[in-house]
Amino acid sequence: MTLDEIKAALRQLRDEKTIDEQDEAAAHSIAFNFLSEVETLMDEQGLTRRALAEAVGTSPSYITQLFRGDRILNLLMAARMQRVLGVLFKVKAMRPLPVPAPADAHPVMKSRLPRALRGNSFAEHQMHSGGQSHAYFFEPVSTEALVDDIF
Repeated sequence: MTLDEIKAALRQLRDEKTIDEQDEAAAHSIAFNFLSEVETLMDEQGLTRRALAEAVGTSPSYITQLFRGDRILNLLMAARMQRVLGVLFKVKAMRPLPVPAPADAHPVMKSRLPRALRGNSFAEHQMHSGGQSHAYFFEPVSTEALVDDIF
């Protein structure tokens, strides 16, 4: 099987998912991005999952389930983690969300892309589709930096 055939098979699997399944996968991806940042901060601060669980007022089992992807992180728990880690998480909408380009993407639309993005099928698709998709990334910000920005 060639690389193009593998890519086509993966696209077909992705496209066969229901909207609910796609949303659930996106929720897991958002949680994974957030928890990846949390884990980096925990490592920097020498904080274990057990200690994090105690500090946010939950069980170590629940924290493990979050990090394994068995449970979806809720915003209250995210706020508690933010407090314990001493950071503020900012949410940024990132456009365009990578989506494979259709075979019939119009060349005029492609020519309106910045030169650096031409040939990027993801960016070309977003121009062709009107760029309606969004991706979300969490970025930790120190509380000191936030205070400096405010005052």
